[in-house]
Amino acid sequence: MSTPTRERSQVTVDNSTSRGTLFFARESTGYTGRAGRDVRIDMLRGVALVLFAVAVLIKVSDPQTQAYDSTATVAAVAFIITLEGALLGMLYRPRLPARLGESALRVWRRARSWYLSCLSVVVAIVLLGQIPGVNTDAITVLELGDQPFLFGAPPTDAAELAIAYPLDPGVLLDIVLLRVGPWPLDVAVLIVTLLMIAPLCMLALSRGRWLVLFACSVSLYAIELMTTVRLLPTRAEANLPILGWQLVFVLGMTAGHYRREVVQWCRRGAGLALFVLLATAAVTWLVLPAALGLAGQRVSADLLAAIAGPQTGWLFEPSAPGPLRVALAAIMAVTAYGALTVGWRPLSRVLAWLLAPIGSAVMPALVLLVCAAVTTSNFADATSMQLPVAAIVVIVVAVMWVVALIGDRARRKRDPR
Repeated sequence: MSTPTRERSQVTVDNSTSRGTLFFARESTGYTGRAGRDVRIDMLRGVALVLFAVAVLIKVSDPQTQAYDSTATVAAVAFIITLEGALLGMLYRPRLPARLGESALRVWRRARSWYLSCLSVVVAIVLLGQIPGVNTDAITVLELGDQPFLFGAPPTDAAELAIAYPLDPGVLLDIVLLRVGPWPLDVAVLIVTLLMIAPLCMLALSRGRWLVLFACSVSLYAIELMTTVRLLPTRAEANLPILGWQLVFVLGMTAGHYRREVVQWCRRGAGLALFVLLATAAVTWLVLPAALGLAGQRVSADLLAAIAGPQTGWLFEPSAPGPLRVALAAIMAVTAYGALTVGWRPLSRVLAWLLAPIGSAVMPALVLLVCAAVTTSNFADATSMQLPVAAIVVIVVAVMWVVALIGDRARRKRDPR
């Protein structure tokens, strides 16, 4: 169903300018992205996907590395989840509350599409694992070492599944419930579950009950921190529990829904002062590893884990995620969005051509990343050669970019607006 032009224009990012303001700089640098889509969101998602790809390929290339749980990796996952929520909040606000039912069906259809994509990848990985000479352990089994990882051991190991005729119903259930499969796909499986509950958030936001929504979300998050309960049978739930990550999603969705109001508030006065404070904190955090002599150290790449003591470790917990992880992700997201707004023209000329297409195709990018991880691990086993991680990353990102461009052009042909 095509979207009316009037409604699409309401989703368009503000292009108004205000001299002397921070969020919307003068016309020479202010945001001038295409109508109907906030390209800044796509660029930020592209950054998150590239960081995530680097982390996955490092882990696949060197299973013993302890750098996987770096601050950048957890922040990348948080960015993906936050921006998915923000995109939903921005996109569906013009349709609420009059078309809440239709909007819910659209979101659930999107969740079904994501689920079927995840299921297809899981089936392919399970079948590949049955072929002699093909090793899928690199993306289905993790060597945890002495430190906890964001993605741990699965509830069911794909290598232990016996595919035979007639098919064991237990094996089929493990596949359908996504108990098995590649750990890089856990992010996509988490998004599926979050999309299923998104209409409830839309209902609260459409009635202006964002405080009630936030209170409920924080309450569920507190239950996760205190009990570490796992509600769903999926592999992703063991590593990225929905009770914890729904807070990140709700924050993004609320910010997206009230984006115009938030941007207006941040233009002046207390809002501007808060934004400057958050930007200062973000920049300080980025330079802190170098200041403490931790830059380039693989084992100590996670600064949050490095400074966590036995009594404060829960604040930095990567899986839940811990409160300071959530705060750091929020600060980085706000600062990055503001920086792209202020310096849109120069930054877009340098980065938008690469990052925006990748960020507009999250699911294809994650599927390609799984394929690249399997190919990389099997190439190394077959040839006894270890390709440089940098070269692998460049190739994978280039393929992501090409596939995303093809998909974007196909979408524009279907809907030129």
